[in-house]
Amino acid sequence: MAYYSCKGHVVYFNFYKSHIGLYFPQIIIEEHKKEVAKYHSSKATLRFLLDKKLPISLIKRLVKAAVKKNEKKGEFKKLVKGHEKLLMAIGEL
Repeated sequence: MAYYSCKGHVVYFNFYKSHIGLYFPQIIIEEHKKEVAKYHSSKATLRFLLDKKLPISLIKRLVKAAVKKNEKKGEFKKLVKGHEKLLMAIGEL
């Protein structure tokens, strides 16, 4: 399945006979629950019917939110790099 990536996976997508499927991280869908309600079909799937206009502004917001999440994950990874033993010790407490 094809996907866009920016500091990690942002969105997977696929084309079907009657719709386009976009697959975002579940947390992104949950954070935008009201906005995606009419397109939402499962935990992380949005379906856009081919005979309807794509909600480009909504898709842009979701992509930006996913990129922002990836950036935060990257910052966290940089922060903990070199401190794995400490984190493991904390986890054992």
